[in-house]
Amino acid sequence: MIESSSRAEIRALWDSAWPAPVDRETAENATVLTLTILDTEFEIRLLAGPAPQTCAAVLQELPVTGYLVHAAWSGDVVRGLGPVDLGEVDATENATACCAPGDVVFSPEHRELSIIYGDNDMRMPTGPVFASVFGRIERKVGVLQQIGRDIRVFGTVPFTISR
Repeated sequence: MIESSSRAEIRALWDSAWPAPVDRETAENATVLTLTILDTEFEIRLLAGPAPQTCAAVLQELPVTGYLVHAAWSGDVVRGLGPVDLGEVDATENATACCAPGDVVFSPEHRELSIIYGDNDMRMPTGPVFASVFGRIERKVGVLQQIGRDIRVFGTVPFTISR
């Protein structure tokens, strides 16, 4: 067994070399938004602790409306058609390229809002895309998966994110 001081040094080296794990724990008092896709509503619980800039920008831009299309390269992901203006958000927070079903993410580089419904690897033809995980859909993920599959087969649908 390594001494605790040596373990602390090793942990510090590890932490400096690897990105922090994505924080998907929603606070009990998290702000809850409503995502409406067609006539189905989902709750998005915001991750204001790990993604404060992105969450603040989303709240300021409400309601966010547009159309969802299926991602071409990333797997089980639907995304907003066209860029989403979140003002001054220019850096990723709580970033990952490998999202979990129910993640709601924003890519500052591409100005793209995406909703993850299944297996994925966030990418463009040129390589991985890191996105800010700023919200979680924790209920009705099975319904979200069906809607995502329908978007893949049948095409574009309207969406709204509101209070």
